[in-house]
Amino acid sequence: MTAIDPRLLQHYNRELGYLRRQAAVFSEDHAQVAGRLGLDAPTNPDPHVERLLEGVAYLNARVRLKLDDQFPDFTQYLLDALYPQYVTPTPAMGIVTLTPTPGENALADGPRVARGSTVHATLSTESITPVEFRTGQDVTLWPLKIIAADYLATRAAVATATGTAVGEAALRLRLELTIDGSLADLAIDHLDLFIDGAEDVPGRLLHQLLAESYPALVCASDRGRRDAWSVGAGPVEALGLDAEQALLPADLRSFRGYRLLAEYYAMPEKFRFIRLTGLAAGFARGARQVDIVIPLKRCVPALAAAVATDNFRLHATPVINLYKRHFDRIPVDRGQPEHLVLADRSRQQDHEIYSLTSVSAYRAGDSVGMPVQPLYARNAERGDQPLYYSLRRRLRRLSEAERRRRRESDYTGSETWIALTAPGAPGLVDDIAEIAAEGWVTNRALPTRLRPGAPDLVLALADMANVAAVRMIRGPTRPQPPLGLGDAAWRVVSHLAPGNRGFARADGSPDVLLDHLRLYLRDEAPALRREIQGITGLHAALVTRRAAGVSRLAFERGEQLTLHLAASAYEASTAYLFTMVVARFLAEFATVNSFAEVIVKSDDGLSWRWPALSGPRPTI
Repeated sequence: MTAIDPRLLQHYNRELGYLRRQAAVFSEDHAQVAGRLGLDAPTNPDPHVERLLEGVAYLNARVRLKLDDQFPDFTQYLLDALYPQYVTPTPAMGIVTLTPTPGENALADGPRVARGSTVHATLSTESITPVEFRTGQDVTLWPLKIIAADYLATRAAVATATGTAVGEAALRLRLELTIDGSLADLAIDHLDLFIDGAEDVPGRLLHQLLAESYPALVCASDRGRRDAWSVGAGPVEALGLDAEQALLPADLRSFRGYRLLAEYYAMPEKFRFIRLTGLAAGFARGARQVDIVIPLKRCVPALAAAVATDNFRLHATPVINLYKRHFDRIPVDRGQPEHLVLADRSRQQDHEIYSLTSVSAYRAGDSVGMPVQPLYARNAERGDQPLYYSLRRRLRRLSEAERRRRRESDYTGSETWIALTAPGAPGLVDDIAEIAAEGWVTNRALPTRLRPGAPDLVLALADMANVAAVRMIRGPTRPQPPLGLGDAAWRVVSHLAPGNRGFARADGSPDVLLDHLRLYLRDEAPALRREIQGITGLHAALVTRRAAGVSRLAFERGEQLTLHLAASAYEASTAYLFTMVVARFLAEFATVNSFAEVIVKSDDGLSWRWPALSGPRPTI
């Protein structure tokens, strides 16, 4: 049974108190016609009058509650039509590594575990619904392992490792083949790595590899031989920013930049992936071992003794507890204006609705359903009798028994209700007996019971071909309720689609940007809050640049955005990752035939510049 909204009792007590006071006044003023309405004997009131007042107070309380919900419902329908990510929960996320099957010769071909593959998580000591994760990146399984990682802190060490004098320092990774044959047999052009580790080492490494590095070199691992060789490779690239590496589903109604903020504040580690490019020529000369050396523009002494092989993970991918499924049929009660959507009626608390992708309505006895379009659909088929649906979410209310069992840290999630309407044929809704739906769901609070490294945690791919084991090394994060529910809804509405000019004020104030970022601060996270407070200014200027990919004589106008930081607000390892995501978020506002160029300047003298990002349409 659905728990009673606690606000109903508050409204009831207020209404009952008001009725008692006003009934006494009215009875005294009009004793001839309402003498019995007063409660002249407090210790022995008239039970019939008491019942009357209590019944009216209850009805009034329900009306007050319905009126209170009108404003959130309006904003929720608006957000669902324009920015649906604000009315969907944020699922649990994590990082997993795949261990290739040792000695498997099929690995020489680089079998791929495609993005969107399913990973099931169970507990061997408990009988729970399997938690289903979905991978966010393609993973190519190569028969390689990292056997050594060194931070070369001097120019002499770099020259010895590479035979060149490029770089004040360097990162060296030694890779070894794990099957028979040679590295030249592998068609490797790039390798993806996850930067792992504790404290500030991952952040410092990411900063150096993406902002302070030269193109990599592939070198012979035995530099003492006279025939030692060194081959140039490509630059280090960041992963996780593009739509092809997104964890949250794309929606054409949503501005794509907000996905970056949602994923960053859900799990910052998701953006600690890098890609080593241009490796083919170097691996073609390799035997059993090879060194990948990345020269760096400056030395960070703190990394010299801190870098280890565990800081670099091959065959890793972010995962999210979000997957598609068919929902249980929803029986339609004509006496109810809306109906609860359940993914699995037998395990209601193990699933939470994220979004619907298709809805069909069935008349009694029909085997083929009628398609139902979202109320906001722009391309809905305009038939003679169209059916539409609208969704309403509310935070799930716990029963008294559930509240007693619940831990303070438990996630309760939200409920989704569906309502049908037929503007062209109102009577059509009365004929509907069942609703069928499918869409995206999560496992609600179940991921919070998983503990990485616990002996009873069992992870497995749906297809374990060429994979010996799956291990979770980060997360799972705690799921979060929708941003646009309750009192926060109006804050969300006030921040819709400002554009760069809306972010940048004439006086350089960053307040609009800061308000946007604060929307995503869910839990108490002092470090993330300090990152936002560390932005001290945002300036915009119109600039002209040569149009990329067009004639050399073609130029285009764009915006140069300069973000100013207070270095004291950041730990040495966090500033670059944070500003990388914020810079990409700002650049995503580039318009047609234009571009956005972002520069970050810190008051300690450090600065970073990101390449200009063109608008989402081809340049004319």
